[in-house]
Amino acid sequence: MTREIRSLATLKRWLRPLKLWLKSLVEVKSSILLSRDVAWSVSSNSRVLEPAPEIVKVNGRRSELPVSPAELQRRTCQGNDLYGVVVGRRLVSWGWVAGSGTRVSVVHNLYLRVPEGAFYIWDCATEPAFRGQGYFQALLDGILRAHRDTATEALVTVDTGNRASRKALVKAGFKHRFNYISVRVMGSVLFSIAFKGRQVTRAQPQFDGLNLQTPNN
Repeated sequence: MTREIRSLATLKRWLRPLKLWLKSLVEVKSSILLSRDVAWSVSSNSRVLEPAPEIVKVNGRRSELPVSPAELQRRTCQGNDLYGVVVGRRLVSWGWVAGSGTRVSVVHNLYLRVPEGAFYIWDCATEPAFRGQGYFQALLDGILRAHRDTATEALVTVDTGNRASRKALVKAGFKHRFNYISVRVMGSVLFSIAFKGRQVTRAQPQFDGLNLQTPNN
């Protein structure tokens, strides 16, 4: 039995590079687009955090950010603003906000042109030591408050498997719009499809159609 276990372990070790190679060849992304009316009140179930976090618009390079100064400038010049949650002068959670008319890459070759009167929240992250404590929820509430006088709709996408972020988004009042899947093989997109109820369509037209819809559609 011991010899069989060792043989199995050896086989798994030999197959690991093959598994990683196959994974690099075929990439499958499954996500959800959600939205909410900015005029609604923010979440009343937000956790009371101590010390109280400060929600700020980040105007310069911070050591906590995983993007380079050049990338930070590029995103800002493209019409994106960076918001963050600061605790004791430390940036613990952050997320980008794209304004109306900004084109944002969603996944693979899919993109979103932010509709007039809307904004899109993307590339959010929370430092590992501060996850699960309500800071992402505080970030969402802060972003919504900051845009209540200038926008009517908030959009966001989230990976299907990211349960923590999905839970925080639902708690913040975001509603499901449609699911989408994109499959890329050896660097080329094989197909991208969207699921809206029982309707199955190509994914890009669903993103394009956001500019023709209202939040209640």
